[in-house]
Amino acid sequence: MSSARAEGRGVVAVSTVGPVGVDIEVVTTAKFPDHVADVMLSPRELHLYAAASLSARPGWLGRAWVSKEALLKGLGCGLEIDPASIDVTPEPDGRRPTGTWRPVSPRPGWWLLELDWGDDVVAVASLPRPASLDFVELVADEPVASRR
Repeated sequence: MSSARAEGRGVVAVSTVGPVGVDIEVVTTAKFPDHVADVMLSPRELHLYAAASLSARPGWLGRAWVSKEALLKGLGCGLEIDPASIDVTPEPDGRRPTGTWRPVSPRPGWWLLELDWGDDVVAVASLPRPASLDFVELVADEPVASRR
């Protein structure tokens, strides 16, 4: 089980087949300024990040962070592993697809999923790839709504 929260929203990931990690963030320029890139991005990611437009950089950096944090939580090590040693960018051009499970190349057997949830970005890391994923949104004083 893994959990995370950001600005009034929380996420919990539970797996019955193996380790799982989850993270959530509201992606803003204030939370993800350029200087953070030097600390958390791999050399390949830094190259792709530098090529991104200024307006795209906070979102790109935020997604990378959420994905790395979910993986580190799933591994059970937190920041004991340097985030810059992990490359979570799947495409050579730096695109970050959402809503599709993809393998994490530096960690064989691990899978990663990024999702947009309003202004938030959610990432789930799992070992092995789950057969299914249920996304349940709980709202105070409202019935439970489930989306698959």
